[in-house]
Amino acid sequence: MKKYEWWKVFLLSAVTCGIYGIIWMYQMTNDHNALAKKYGVEEIKGYIVALLLGIITFGIYTIIWTIKYFDQNVKLLHAQGKTGTPTETPALLWLLTYVPIYGIMVTCDNHNNLV
Repeated sequence: MKKYEWWKVFLLSAVTCGIYGIIWMYQMTNDHNALAKKYGVEEIKGYIVALLLGIITFGIYTIIWTIKYFDQNVKLLHAQGKTGTPTETPALLWLLTYVPIYGIMVTCDNHNNLV
């Protein structure tokens, strides 16, 4: 698994009009699902499926998927005996979902803690 710098992800996503962000989340989801198999944590649907279902459901599925993604992330960190940025409270989930820079920062931080 590769480590990511949040500012690089943000800049590359902005420059590529979001295409890099989609590729980045696709790769991170695959990495996390591979770790989930290893540690016996429940896998989540792939990012492309979540993206398409989010479009069909006007973003509702994207919110549900985001909650599942961060829940899986916390479970993987705990399975490895590590800690990361908390994502359990409703206010933090709102920030992670709707404030792109904060979501990217927390996602990179927790992902890098898994590596």
